Formats: sequence, C-alpha cells, structure tokens
Amino acid sequence: LVCRPKQKLQHQSGKSVDVVLKEKTDWLLLYKIMAEAGWIRYAQKGEGHHFECCGTNRYLRAKAEGKTEMI
Repeated sequence: LVCRPKQKLQHQSGKSVDVVLKEKTDWLLLYKIMAEAGWIRYAQKGEGHHFECCGTNRYLRAKAEGKTEMI
C-alpha cells in the first residue's frame, strides 16, 4: 500500500488497496478471494492490482451493474 500522506485518496480511508504478487499465477486466486469478500477489481491498464470496496464511486457502479471488476 503506497500513497502520499497529504493527498486524500481512497487508500487512506481503507476503501481501496493495491496488491502486488510475486507470481502471476496467483492473480486468479487473489481475484476470486477478493470478489468473494465483496471487493471489486479496478482493471484499467496499469491498475490491475487495485481493489475497492465500501462505497467508492467505482464500487457502487460495479455493484449496481452486477460486476466484480470495472474497466
């Protein structure tokens, strides 16, 4: 988890998290675990490691559309 302390970002609120794994094969398992826990994946290029929950705009939009990831 990395963010600048003076900025107001979702990371500081606990509503988003960035996860980095050593092995690419673990991504499918991580995605499954996070989706089952209610998190959505923000799948924009360069942000595939980013997950959100708990009322962020992307989270609410994804849930309203029945999705577990937003592109």
